[in-house]
Amino acid sequence: SPLNMTAEAGKQDQQIIFDLYQSVRRFSADETVSLFTNGATDVNSAMYFVVVSSAPLSKAPPSQEPLPVNDLSIHSEGDANVKLQWSETQYATSYNIYRGTTPFFDAVTPVDNTTNTHFIDEGRTGDPSVNYYYAITALNSNTESEISNRVGEFDYQLITTASTDFNEIALPLIEASLLKASDLLVEIPNCNSVARWNAEFQGYEQYVEFIPPTDFELSPGHPYYVNVTNTSVFTQTGPYTAPVFNLITTSSTDFNEIMLPLDRGYVATASDLLVEIPNCNSVARWNAEFQGYEQYVEFIPPTDFDVSIGYPYYVNMMANTVWPSGAGIPISKHGLQERTEHFCGSVPHLVFGKIGRENNLTPSEFSLNAYILNREEERLSELSPGCSIYEDMWFWVQCASFRSKWEPGDIMKIDIHKRGSGHVWRSYKATLTNGSADEADEDKKQANGEHAIPENYEMLMNYPNPFNSNTAITYHLPVSGHVELFIFNANGQRVLTLVNEEQAAGDYQIFWDGSSERGGEVSSGIYVIHLMTRNKKMTNKMLLLR
Repeated sequence: SPLNMTAEAGKQDQQIIFDLYQSVRRFSADETVSLFTNGATDVNSAMYFVVVSSAPLSKAPPSQEPLPVNDLSIHSEGDANVKLQWSETQYATSYNIYRGTTPFFDAVTPVDNTTNTHFIDEGRTGDPSVNYYYAITALNSNTESEISNRVGEFDYQLITTASTDFNEIALPLIEASLLKASDLLVEIPNCNSVARWNAEFQGYEQYVEFIPPTDFELSPGHPYYVNVTNTSVFTQTGPYTAPVFNLITTSSTDFNEIMLPLDRGYVATASDLLVEIPNCNSVARWNAEFQGYEQYVEFIPPTDFDVSIGYPYYVNMMANTVWPSGAGIPISKHGLQERTEHFCGSVPHLVFGKIGRENNLTPSEFSLNAYILNREEERLSELSPGCSIYEDMWFWVQCASFRSKWEPGDIMKIDIHKRGSGHVWRSYKATLTNGSADEADEDKKQANGEHAIPENYEMLMNYPNPFNSNTAITYHLPVSGHVELFIFNANGQRVLTLVNEEQAAGDYQIFWDGSSERGGEVSSGIYVIHLMTRNKKMTNKMLLLR
């Protein structure tokens, strides 16, 4: 028979009932709790079954301060709604819901109170002009707990334009489902491509859905480019990120991408951000409306644009710096005039193709030489940012790595060279479009060894230049003959012989890795390329930076 726990029950037994009941659901002072045993006479060894009736207890459970909630979560729920969820906490009878429009708002006046462990807030997502943030507290008749962990919802406006359709976003909130570029592509409405800035190479890496090797990992709190086919709003929900950025300098330009952290609400303009980040001398942002960059220059006040927490920005660095946690030791300093014009290329745009497998050839046996027709002096190789020849014999070229801007309608040429011979082995062409990627078709005029003959002798500027590991040297021969190509140092001493043989008329590309005739690495400095044929002598200068 049931043992009714009322005021006459002993204090120890009442505590047993209270502790047991707390593990089932929240205890309320206006409920009767009854204990059923499994027949045991010793209450401490009994199996307990708890039932609740509406009759009030004659004595409330012991007074305790409610424990705070520490697992508040948030996700989108239907059209424009968010749902908050949390676990029940000990000694709580209800929960206060707090909402604000800044991440660290003061939790003074609750928007609601509930006895449930979930709460739906209607009409809160889909408006990029305002974002909402939440926290809750636990209550009982005695007191209110400390505030919970904070969560929020963040909206980005994504647009299309008459030209390209890249928008830049960041990930200010943590979503466990967003691990790779492919996850972001699925999550964002009407998205067909995702890209990111690689500060080490000062260029872009781009994920294209049907090329799995391009699927890079995402980092919470970091910026990304997304290409969309229709105007939409991307809503993110979750707890706050607290990113730390390793900002670096390189041998070329020194732009890094950051997200303005959620706790930096006092940073309101580009000039504020420039002061906030040690060793920073310029700030820029991507403007999706005209698919280009806006840049703040310190001595030109009209260029000082507004900045907002949770949004991405480019910062140009004069020294390696860790921010926001600290500053680095200056490694090199550059004048502002040297750096403000060095944006790399234009928007991310991938040109790709596949080399047919023949005779079990592997990617290491090939090199890539890409350029835009009528602008042959600027070339990319498989070593350039965002460019590669992959193990499945895919190749891709990132147009944004060109230092001069590409335009829709430009024709890109990609020559595949077989290492050792330097001769063009396959050739591909693609007409650049407004889309996020274009497939290159094989140029049949130069397929199967039928190569176009150049009209003139020419040696193009090596790329990259300056360089610190490998550089590509490209030259054209209008007639067959003996070719010699040497590398000399600034003192006129010959460092290395790269070519000394008979070559047929055609296009050639050869690489130098900074090694000498003896096989050792040469030091940093200026080097001169000498190309000599029976009819022509040509030279170019290049800079090696170790």
